[in-house]
Amino acid sequence: MDFGYLAVLAAAVAVIVLRFGRWRRDPGTRPLTVTLLLIVAAAIAHHPRLLDSRWPDEHSPAFLHLANWANLTGDLLAMVIAGYMGARVARAWMFDRLVPWLIAGTVAVMLALVTLWQVSDASRIPARSISELGGAASWYGVVSATALTLSGLAVCASVALARDLPARVRTALIPMALGSAAAVGLGLMHLGAALRHLGHPYADPPYATLVAGMALVCYTASGLLDHLARRPSARAGIAVG
Repeated sequence: MDFGYLAVLAAAVAVIVLRFGRWRRDPGTRPLTVTLLLIVAAAIAHHPRLLDSRWPDEHSPAFLHLANWANLTGDLLAMVIAGYMGARVARAWMFDRLVPWLIAGTVAVMLALVTLWQVSDASRIPARSISELGGAASWYGVVSATALTLSGLAVCASVALARDLPARVRTALIPMALGSAAAVGLGLMHLGAALRHLGHPYADPPYATLVAGMALVCYTASGLLDHLARRPSARAGIAVG
């Protein structure tokens, strides 16, 4: 599992580096590049080695408790991704007035996660998954899974309803839609588990890591296809036509 996990991360990082070559001269590449970068960061934070790490907590001041820091960091990054993708979808459909509300909602959800992390003693009691602590930690799972599910649904709907796009662009969006569908599946698995065991400890749903890896693979493929669709020859052909 470690080798496959690292191989997927390495492929995603390679695509990000490839896309950075067009950061300045093609601003249209930036949203997907930023999204992929955030997904990689969240995936790294959720790596089992980091989830088991006690180094920050053991070396922090006595008044500061940082158990499960990697889990919280990964989940906060996932919320940033959800808010960012939601804002991009709103702008794509000319609903710019919704963007400030989406930003405010994202910040509110992140504050709620930090609060629940503190209230549930997740900052003091080490666990592979915060949901294993029960109590307020189960609400932590409800909040994060709901945000992830809604964000994935928004992207899937946006791609499905998009019209009048060049064939290359639509091809590049298909893996993104599949990755977002995987995120929806992941969110629903976590949400279902949290609601079934509300107030009680529970383990992460089976296949959660596999589904998260599938989402990263899909977004990586979308990033690569989008990069290839924007190659100079393709843009020159479109400009002449």
